[in-house]
Amino acid sequence: MANGVHTQLARKHGATILENCRVLKIEKDIDDLHVFVHTNQGVFRCRRLIICAGAWTNSVIESLGFQLPLAVSQEQVTYVATPNLKDFTKENFPVWDFFDDDRIYYGHPIHGNTGVKVAIHDGTCIVSTDTRTYKSNPTKEKLCLDMLQKYIPKAVGPVLYTKTCLYTNTPDNTFIADTLEKKGYPQISLFVGSGHAFKFSCLFGKIFAQMAIDGTGEYVDHVKKYFNIDRPALSDENYKQDNKYDLKSCQDQGPIDDS
Repeated sequence: MANGVHTQLARKHGATILENCRVLKIEKDIDDLHVFVHTNQGVFRCRRLIICAGAWTNSVIESLGFQLPLAVSQEQVTYVATPNLKDFTKENFPVWDFFDDDRIYYGHPIHGNTGVKVAIHDGTCIVSTDTRTYKSNPTKEKLCLDMLQKYIPKAVGPVLYTKTCLYTNTPDNTFIADTLEKKGYPQISLFVGSGHAFKFSCLFGKIFAQMAIDGTGEYVDHVKKYFNIDRPALSDENYKQDNKYDLKSCQDQGPIDDS
């Protein structure tokens, strides 16, 4: 629903949205002020470019001559049809996190659909954009349902559906929000959400618009200070991981084995 609203508002303000448009290469213009974006739908010349490519980030920036230590993981969320609808509306039930042993569960009240949302903040199924599947993992689904049954039993009901998505995780589990000036491309800004940025999408959209227009704004300096692209987590090969996404041992696991 939120994506649909963002799309409608963008078009209302004059944006053109090209679906299934694959970026093939990015290069500087001879004037050193503009960049060319080569795609499967044509070549675009621009004064400012904002890259927000999620799991495709390293593919998009490859032609710029560097890569980032990102781990892409396949996640999933489950929606259940609770018989107690009123108890789980946003007026009566919060967004929540629950820490149980080595797992982090989270969920949302009913909003924009007819089910209670539950999921595991995981990051252990490392994939690529080519090997990810759209098939849910029944083991994870059962863990979520068992957790609900134990701690929030009134939420339990038939499973409406489970769907997959991708996280793009940095070693310190923190956003990247910076220009690529240090890489020689001051015309380009880059954002990576590290699996938990969608709730801030409107705010970051405003910040990156400010970066692109004149480089100033109430939060621009703040995000460039704390979410910069040359911090140790992204530039130091010996950086100690702050989370479980150990990129030195992460191997592409390929399609999920549900057996």
